[in-house]
Amino acid sequence: MLATSLGSSSFIKAPFGKICFLDNASTDTQVAIWRDSARRRLVVAFRGTEQSKWKDLLTDLMLLPAGMNPERLGGEFKQEVQVHGGFLNALDAWF
Repeated sequence: MLATSLGSSSFIKAPFGKICFLDNASTDTQVAIWRDSARRRLVVAFRGTEQSKWKDLLTDLMLLPAGMNPERLGGEFKQEVQVHGGFLNALDAWF
């Protein structure tokens, strides 16, 4: 079961299965993906900052918001979404 602090008891008790764990050494970014097939839900979790790692600190220092094209998100999004510049840079390293 996936432990979470989202507060929904049905979410906490859901049987999530781990799909994968990815580690990008160039940006020191790690992400894990779990799924709940019965309820058709995904959880995508990025590891937070490790204060002893300079690449993490550099990512955090890219404070300015950056525009993310809505076509990358799919679904109903029509307007550009603003995200943390360092996060978008780390995300772009995967694609």
